Amino acid sequence: MKVTKPNVSVEPTGFSFGDSEKPDFAKRETSKKRVYVSGGSKVCSGCGGAKRLENQRYCLLCHAAYMREWRKTHPMNREQKQKDNARSYANVYQRRGKLLKQPCEVCGNLKSEKHHDDYSKPLEVRWLCRKHHLEHHKRLRTPTGKQLQNVQMEQRKRRSAPAQTSGRG
Repeated sequence: MKVTKPNVSVEPTGFSFGDSEKPDFAKRETSKKRVYVSGGSKVCSGCGGAKRLENQRYCLLCHAAYMREWRKTHPMNREQKQKDNARSYANVYQRRGKLLKQPCEVCGNLKSEKHHDDYSKPLEVRWLCRKHHLEHHKRLRTPTGKQLQNVQMEQRKRRSAPAQTSGRG
């Protein structure tokens, strides 16, 4: 199967998918609203090219073009930028082999994900499987979990701060 570059044009007025304005999806009626279903297609809705994953709507190039336009009207705030930069930095180090994937800290599952406790330190990650990663975030959302996280952050700050000596000789 030959894959060609999609016919995507980004115009000043907005995002365009080339010839058609709306993707051609099968329509299915539900009780009160119309739902668009792709039927598990392996074809990009924008250009008709091949998609990387079946559950995605666009191929990589069409998605990138869409996101460039979307970001113009939905800029990231400071916190989102810091998180995005930390994740990107860690991913680059992982691809270069300087940050090695580890098994889950809790159960030892080899299928683990990176978790940042502190986004100002992008290379300090914890490796957790999906189950334990979700559990960890669920604990952080509770009031006692937030308090626990604040205590842990203070402990880390004290450990990383240079030791102060008294002025006595």
